[in-house]
Amino acid sequence: ELLASQRFWYQWPPTLRIQPGSSKEFKRPHRDAEYGHQEGELNFWMPLTDCKDPSRATLWLETTPGADDFQPLRLSYGEIAVFHGTLC
Repeated sequence: ELLASQRFWYQWPPTLRIQPGSSKEFKRPHRDAEYGHQEGELNFWMPLTDCKDPSRATLWLETTPGADDFQPLRLSYGEIAVFHGTLC
């Protein structure tokens, strides 16, 4: 009943991004707000392979908004990270 009394929005259709294997391609660190995303958005990231080694493809996040101290997300297959990609 608690959820029934609260409003929330979600993106439809959801965005699915796939990063194929090893690549020399590098995208500069950014915050999703730079691309018009709303401040309240949550990002869910689930790698399809282990991403414990930061020299391989992984996602990098700041510890706090504007810190500019991007660190790799070291996740294993099956783990999911939830974060505010608009801010960090």
